[in-house]
Amino acid sequence: SFHALTFRLFALSFTTFVEASQLPDSTPRLRFLASKTMNSPSLPRLTFMRVRYRSVPSPGVHWIRLLTFRHSVSDIPYLTVVFRFRRLKVKSVSYSPSGALLATCSRDKVVYIWESGMDDDFECIAVLNGHKQDVKDVVWHPTAELLASASYDDSIRLWKEDYDEWYCCAKLSGHTSTVWSLSFDEKGDRLASVSADRQLIVWRQSSKEGKPLGSDPQWREVWKTDESEHKRPIYSVDWVGRLIATGSGDDCIRVFTETSTDMFELATCQPKSHRGDVNSVAWHPQKQGLLASAGDDGDIKIWKLEEDV
Repeated sequence: SFHALTFRLFALSFTTFVEASQLPDSTPRLRFLASKTMNSPSLPRLTFMRVRYRSVPSPGVHWIRLLTFRHSVSDIPYLTVVFRFRRLKVKSVSYSPSGALLATCSRDKVVYIWESGMDDDFECIAVLNGHKQDVKDVVWHPTAELLASASYDDSIRLWKEDYDEWYCCAKLSGHTSTVWSLSFDEKGDRLASVSADRQLIVWRQSSKEGKPLGSDPQWREVWKTDESEHKRPIYSVDWVGRLIATGSGDDCIRVFTETSTDMFELATCQPKSHRGDVNSVAWHPQKQGLLASAGDDGDIKIWKLEEDV
């Protein structure tokens, strides 16, 4: 079951509160934790220092603006890089495990890979074409420079580099509508995907045994939810350990637990977790069972999974 804190920002104060609803006895409940208003201390200001421009040799990109700010209290430098895409909505960004590469995707059906340089420069090193519609999400493999992208064309593509050239090394087809979100497991052997078709699918990288030397591993579907499990499109997925969390348009957060290898079952479903679509869910990387969610209601909530699962 879950209990939660909800955070809202009001001018110079943070307010935490908990919502409760009348639910059947068999349904996990929200348990009251605390209600407290905290006045924010004076926030240090960021002072603008300089702007530099750098052209980018890729279609659809207008320019990159580099902004350097200095913390007015401790003089710790902050760097903000603004990538401006002309008339395009940028849907997702993701750093590679090393932090040297940044992947972005947008409504032009393209995935861009940027490399961070020594002088606070970002250079577009790859423009990845292959998707037929908007690209909704990009996520890196947890240990390798392998990139996964999800699209409005109902497909997932995996990208890797070979002698400075990036190419699509696998295409995963199993969803029947827009793929909204992706998440690798901790080892990167498996990938979870969620879609507007109301399905959560788990994919596994197959062995290279019996395949030509140097060939790319393939991915196969090993498990998926029934279409009746989620009542509306699923917008977000996050995987940690043996737990997979999903956020859906039916206002619910669901947590699935792995019962045996590649077999999962629903551990809990939190109804009315937000007053609207649940747009994003994210597990804490170190504190077991701590989950953050964001919804159309403007709330960011922190949940604690009470471990019976």
